[in-house]
Amino acid sequence: TPSNSSAASDVYKRQDSDYAIFWVKVPSIPASPDTVTIYIYYGNDTATSISNGDATFILFDDFVGNALDTDKWTPDDISYITVSNGVVEISPGNHYIKSNSTYEPSISVTTKEKMGGNYRHNVGFCDPWPASSSSSKEVLQHTTDDIPGTEIEVADGTGNYARSSDKLTYDVDTWLKMELIWLSNQYVKLIKNGTQYIDLSSSYTPTQSLPVGLSLIHISEPTRPLYLSY
Repeated sequence: TPSNSSAASDVYKRQDSDYAIFWVKVPSIPASPDTVTIYIYYGNDTATSISNGDATFILFDDFVGNALDTDKWTPDDISYITVSNGVVEISPGNHYIKSNSTYEPSISVTTKEKMGGNYRHNVGFCDPWPASSSSSKEVLQHTTDDIPGTEIEVADGTGNYARSSDKLTYDVDTWLKMELIWLSNQYVKLIKNGTQYIDLSSSYTPTQSLPVGLSLIHISEPTRPLYLSY
């Protein structure tokens, strides 16, 4: 619970076997002292969980159930999208899901993802989908043909695009936590597992509101999909 709010429902918790991660939606941070205290209460095994991802984030999906939430997402073809056990699976063939809402800079998208083989995929902000550096406005995590490697790609929608000079190693068949941060000063940062990062600053970075999405562009092993969870 933030010290300046009673909105304890604006909290999301994800727990694994030996640790827990908390996200807390803070309504405001004062200019002075430029901090907010977060109180965490523990040790009560009978306490009711108040974890609520939809109340905490502007877009949240942990892919529960066995169907894509079409109130949040639009797929290019639902027959190529599978949801099961908290994972969405996108089959090969340039297929994608994109959000029904659009989002402006000063935002980030975090995914837990796994590549099933050597292929290209995009995660991030783009219009239109599927992403094309020659015609789309893009702020993307772009995983390249020369696996293992993922980079930042931005494009202004008129054929101008830029890619980060550095790449992050992308470990095939391994769950990775990836965070793409898009700031209003045309600066983009990509973080892998909370520690490794690359960045890009380019005048080709869009400043317009864009939908967020996920796509599997091409695969050299045509039966191995893209998996995403959170």
